[in-house]
Amino acid sequence: MDKVRKKLQESVSFISSYLPLVNSHMVEFFSNDLWEAHVPNKIKTEFKEKHWNKENIIDIFLENLEASHSELGRFIQSCSANSLEKNEIIIGIDELQKAFRMNRCSNMDCVNKDKFMSEKKFHEVKKMSELVADLVRTTDATHVIDIGDGKGYLSSYLSLVYKLQVLGLDSSTNLTQGAAERANKLQKRWNSALNKFDIEDEPFNNETPSKTKSIEDTNKRNECYKQVTKFITYDTDLKNLLYEKFPGSIEYQYGLIGLHTCGNLSPICLRQFLYNNNAPFLVNIGCCYHLLEEGNDHESTFPMSNYLKQSNFVLGRNARMLSLQAPARIFVSKEIPQTLMFRAVFESFMEHKMGKCIGKGREVGRMRSKCSSFVEYSRKGIKKLGYNIHVSDEEIATFFEKYAPSLQFLEFYFMIRVVLAPVIENIILLDRLLFLQENGIKHSFLVKLFDSYVSPRCYGIVAIRDKQ
Repeated sequence: MDKVRKKLQESVSFISSYLPLVNSHMVEFFSNDLWEAHVPNKIKTEFKEKHWNKENIIDIFLENLEASHSELGRFIQSCSANSLEKNEIIIGIDELQKAFRMNRCSNMDCVNKDKFMSEKKFHEVKKMSELVADLVRTTDATHVIDIGDGKGYLSSYLSLVYKLQVLGLDSSTNLTQGAAERANKLQKRWNSALNKFDIEDEPFNNETPSKTKSIEDTNKRNECYKQVTKFITYDTDLKNLLYEKFPGSIEYQYGLIGLHTCGNLSPICLRQFLYNNNAPFLVNIGCCYHLLEEGNDHESTFPMSNYLKQSNFVLGRNARMLSLQAPARIFVSKEIPQTLMFRAVFESFMEHKMGKCIGKGREVGRMRSKCSSFVEYSRKGIKKLGYNIHVSDEEIATFFEKYAPSLQFLEFYFMIRVVLAPVIENIILLDRLLFLQENGIKHSFLVKLFDSYVSPRCYGIVAIRDKQ
């Protein structure tokens, strides 16, 4: 616990100097002169002195990833040192399985040959289901409860491939009904795949495999996955919901899982695990950090640990939104959205025509189709805002040309924020891990479950309760 607290303290101390930067709005880059306001002076000076004028700004960051002789390089390395990727507390699935002497369940690469789901979703479901099945074996859990079940891919996979009894919970009636229908379709396609690819359905226990028997058993297996529409809170009686769908006289032990549980749902999962002694393990990967509720009261979902609560640390919504960036994808694609420039210049143009916006700000949102020019973007933006502005295409184009030379500054500012994003996610997840450890869950870990390029939200909280 001391090690986790120390890492959290270091990351909080580091990010504190950059909170104004990570909480800024890219749309205000020009209107509020964010370059002068928030970029560290030494980096600004270096940018001017080195005349960084590459066609692709991302190349500058790639060249400075390991450059300790430059201000930018030292900044990037400091960000990296406070990120999840370089956090020595992070462990891999193999390390976790070795530590708890888990018997690895066989991979079922053949399952998605018939395209049950997207490659990204299959990558996530396959990796997570392997771990969940291992944990079921290790802890002797009788059931699995999937909180935030969504479309039911993970639950269906666990019941079809690993023969686990799964209760899927989601607050959306449409998603719950869709999950049930999808489970029926997947069952039929599973049977077809067994024949088509000549697969023997490997048993989860020690039974002798038989293709004929396995296809017959698949019909029964659909009964292993049940769905309930329910908005989950800290006080929801999960045990009662489980017995309603899976009646029985024995004392059930149920693992709690959640794949990309949105916003507040991840902290709710952690609290549910903490207060449910019938839950021997937890696997939770969160997302949508911007939807967390910050505060120090019991209902708040960030921070969770007593350590951060007592420090009165506040991230801010924009910072939490920034944490959802995908640096691995950006560095590989070397693409910065053109709309960043369009939107920032458009904000300045609107101020020029309409004056400073007070309050919530101008919400343009996403354009349905890609705009080929700033003129097209501005026309659509003005229409969406409902403004009655008489302006020529020439005036719009001329206004944009005035800002065009500053594109490299905007993109550089964007990339500074991108390399800070993992630090913020690191803080959020370390806070959750520390919360569990503060409350006596000593076997709690931060685990890298997925490939960060395929699935940017790739880190999960895994906890195993000591056997009673």
